[in-house]
Order: sequence, then C-alpha cells, then structure tokens
Amino acid sequence: STHDRTRRQRQMCIRDSSYPGTGQSHFRLLVVSPRFEGLGRVARHRLINETLAEELAGPVHALAIHAYAPGEKLPE
Repeated sequence: STHDRTRRQRQMCIRDSSYPGTGQSHFRLLVVSPRFEGLGRVARHRLINETLAEELAGPVHALAIHAYAPGEKLPE
C-alpha cells in the first residue's frame, strides 16, 4: 500500500547532546521524509515542531533540526 511505502521511506535519528550534570536537554534531530518534498526549511521545521509540540513543552532546552526529503544530500 502507499502508506507502507511511505513508512519505509522515512528515517528519523535523535541524538541526545545534553551536557551531564547541567539539567539542560539538548537534542539533534535528523528526519528524512517524502512529506518534505517541495517544502522550504521553515515549513519543514514547522511540521516537526507541530508534531513534537507536547514533547517540546517539557524540559527540552535546545533542538537542532535537520529535515530532508529522500534523495537530498545529508550532512556527513
């Protein structure tokens, strides 16, 4: 089904970059999704922020977002 193909094409990686003992939560998020095709960086970030709104309302101090459509060059 289309839904199954879309699910297989998604990739998400979350890295906790917090500094031990500071009480601050720093995360780096890498998301690859066909949903991002044709969208600019700000629109992609808005989608992620809306999706994670409940989680971001907690003790997240910093979130670095890297959002790509399939086939776009990923950072090394």
